[in-house]
Amino acid sequence: MKPDASAAQLHKTLNVRATTTKGHFVSEVSSAAHPLLVWLQFLRTTISRKIADRLLDAVQASMIEVAASLTLGLVRPAIFSMRVQHELLLAWVYYNDHHVEWGHRERTNEEFITRAVAIKFLRDNDRRFDERFKLLQSKKKRPMDDPYGLLSIHVHTTSHYAAPSVGPLESVVKSLSDCEECVELQKSVAEYLCDVLAAWYASRWHDFPTEISNAIKSRLNTKDLKDFAKA
Repeated sequence: MKPDASAAQLHKTLNVRATTTKGHFVSEVSSAAHPLLVWLQFLRTTISRKIADRLLDAVQASMIEVAASLTLGLVRPAIFSMRVQHELLLAWVYYNDHHVEWGHRERTNEEFITRAVAIKFLRDNDRRFDERFKLLQSKKKRPMDDPYGLLSIHVHTTSHYAAPSVGPLESVVKSLSDCEECVELQKSVAEYLCDVLAAWYASRWHDFPTEISNAIKSRLNTKDLKDFAKA
């Protein structure tokens, strides 16, 4: 097929998908990401030192990207955007308390903290982080402990089932079932990141918005909740 014809077929396929699904995936992704959106608002208004808040904006923008991508049936871009949520949110947690390092990064565009280093920072600098996180993890609703691994498999195509296949341009538009699986993955990403934030900022328990504290209370029994919230 000639390039112009291929592009025309892709346009038609994308248009049919968007027209068929309408606002379905916008609604579904919004619902899946909602707990994390509540956290973003809390971070902006209560926790932020106004150092690296453009990272919070980028995290929220990546959720919009997921909704837009799935509306068009574009699964791989949606996966990339979900992975970005992990990397940028954890980076924000670090840089919010490290204005010198953020200033250096902004001046030089070098040495952006990796997700692994950010997680190590949390574990090394709060003796109760791991304990609290494990309490939440033991009552997780997501099917995997950490969805970042699955996202990385797809991004780096380190498994044959995650590798993109060769085909016409319109083959990038994936099935509705694949898109629904991505919605569930966004839900897992949101829960995991909310658990990390809750474990790290648990000392601010009494400042947590009601929606956040109620979500945690619904998962932990009385004893575990007491252990989670204590200093």
